[in-house]
Amino acid sequence: GSSDRSVLTTIADLTENDGAYDWVVPVSYRVVPGQCVRVSDADDAGVFGLSCEITVGDVLLAPDAPAQPSPANDADDVPLELKLNWSDAARATSYDVYFGTSNPAPLAGNTVSSNWPLTKLSYGTTYYWSVVATNGAGSTPGPIWSFTTLPDKTEPGPPEPQIELPDTPGAPTPADGSGDVSVESDLYWEIAVGATSYDVYFGTDNPPPLMGNTNASQWTLATLSYSTTYYWNVVSKNSAGTAASPIWSFTTAPPPLVAPDEPSGPNPPDGAGDQPLDSWLDWDDAARAESYDVYFGTTDPPPFVGNTVFSDWTPATLQYNTTYYWSVTAGNSVGQTPGPTWSFTTQAATAGDMVFIPAGEFQMGDVFGEGTSAELPVHTVYVDGFYMDVCEVTNQQYATALNWALVQGGLISVSGGVVYQAGGGHPYCHTTSSWSISRITWDGSKFGAVAGKENHPMAAVSWYGAAAYCNWRSAMEGLAGCYDLSTWECDFDAAGYRLPTEAEWEKAARGGAAGHRYPWSDQDTVQQARANYWSTASFPYDSNPASGDSPIWGVGPEPYTSPVGFFTGALQLRTDWNWPGATGTYQTGNGVNGYGLCDMAGNVWEWVNDWYHSAYYEISPHDNPRGPESGTWRSMRGGSWDDSAYGCRVANRGKNEPDDPDIDDGFRCVRK
Repeated sequence: GSSDRSVLTTIADLTENDGAYDWVVPVSYRVVPGQCVRVSDADDAGVFGLSCEITVGDVLLAPDAPAQPSPANDADDVPLELKLNWSDAARATSYDVYFGTSNPAPLAGNTVSSNWPLTKLSYGTTYYWSVVATNGAGSTPGPIWSFTTLPDKTEPGPPEPQIELPDTPGAPTPADGSGDVSVESDLYWEIAVGATSYDVYFGTDNPPPLMGNTNASQWTLATLSYSTTYYWNVVSKNSAGTAASPIWSFTTAPPPLVAPDEPSGPNPPDGAGDQPLDSWLDWDDAARAESYDVYFGTTDPPPFVGNTVFSDWTPATLQYNTTYYWSVTAGNSVGQTPGPTWSFTTQAATAGDMVFIPAGEFQMGDVFGEGTSAELPVHTVYVDGFYMDVCEVTNQQYATALNWALVQGGLISVSGGVVYQAGGGHPYCHTTSSWSISRITWDGSKFGAVAGKENHPMAAVSWYGAAAYCNWRSAMEGLAGCYDLSTWECDFDAAGYRLPTEAEWEKAARGGAAGHRYPWSDQDTVQQARANYWSTASFPYDSNPASGDSPIWGVGPEPYTSPVGFFTGALQLRTDWNWPGATGTYQTGNGVNGYGLCDMAGNVWEWVNDWYHSAYYEISPHDNPRGPESGTWRSMRGGSWDDSAYGCRVANRGKNEPDDPDIDDGFRCVRK
């Protein structure tokens, strides 16, 4: 009944059985753990005596059915000696085992374990078996299983011997980690016991790729590369499996040291023309070269200029329209291999091109003591950096500027073929209408340059005509002019063009080299192949073979000017410059100086900004001297086609009246 002891129900009368009372609770009572059962005794008269109460504990259930038979149900080819096995059945305390050739099988026995050993069975026989799990609450039978034994009544013979894995390959040749290995090497290893063949892996990758299979303990290689690390390993094989060696490596020897290959692949290309002045030299790396000797210059063969471990070289400042020769010799500890001599030619100087003249000091004056007192004393001068025209201003440049000034109005006028400052001011230049040997034409409406003389320097121009051109050129380029055309004072701080000071001109003419007579620094003599001047035997430094005007230029009327930028050391075509009656070629000398300036000796005198005074050097300031405050003449420098070797010296000082547009007077411009 209930766990409440006051509410109890009589559910059964028990009779003594050998001094004990047994009672199985019917399922209908649904006795569950926690319920209470009272048991009392009574006599024949029905009088109750002693009693006790029993609290129901856990209910004992019958075991689960056995499962998971081994051999599996319906199994075939079962060996004759085996045990029957099954999974433990929950709550089972023992098992009744049934086994035999009939179905159902007879009881074979009882066991507390989940297996049953069998005696030797018969071949090709089907056996049936089952297991009943039991405990105090009852028993639970499992299903009937069966299996069939092996059909072959012959006893199996002894097992075949087991094949073991092969040994691991070892003792590699070349040895692991070795260096300086010959490029003609092959691979070897120690025979692996039990191996029937070997897979060989080899290459420059780690791990290496499969090369192939061999029965021998070696592998033949093709010729290897020098100074290269190779990886390899070997896998021994047989029917039982494989055994792989570790990955080994070796490094081949460097190539045998021999002289380097010949340099090749020049840049600029051999024979190239029109090369910029900022060109540098480079070439392909020569195999095995450790360094290179570089030869470079305007002569063939060129002189040695330096050594480098790189395959390029930046030469000193190049000059316009100049042919350069160069070669490279590759070297190493074994020897040297010279390359061929290459050449290239730089671009021609174009009117209007400028180069930068760096700031610095220089010795100004006649260091040879062969000039006039006006060139003395030699004194140290400093000038700021500036830009200077590479070439003298040409006839075509000046004619273009005249036409621009004409269109602007109020800048120029023409009278009698002479070009003047507007309003009847200073004369600027002649035209062919006022002087037949002028190179500027005037047809009453526009200006031009005489055909064939477009690229010759402007001549027959006054100092005022030169200064005015500087202002016109500045205005055409949108720059502030330097000259006040009423006072002709120069604003040196303006951004536009102007004439150089004497000090600027001489610093530029010397080309960065001190103590020389002419703009070039390789010699202190002059020849007509190098400059346009009038030769005479009067001066020992005039080494020209003949006297007089240059035989090239002494054709037709004066002035005997040459094209600007002509003397560069290049082989010039006469027809390129339209010389009257001239054909063929002319080999020039190199008259370009260290800054890349052309015609700083001869061709035409060049107006400079300074007033002239013969004693100015005695009072000249150290920094940026600009000449006297006033004077009668303006200074000129450089000599001309009509001057001797003496007049073309860089220290020589010339002069002329600023209103005089003489036939051998020209100019070039500078900028800050």
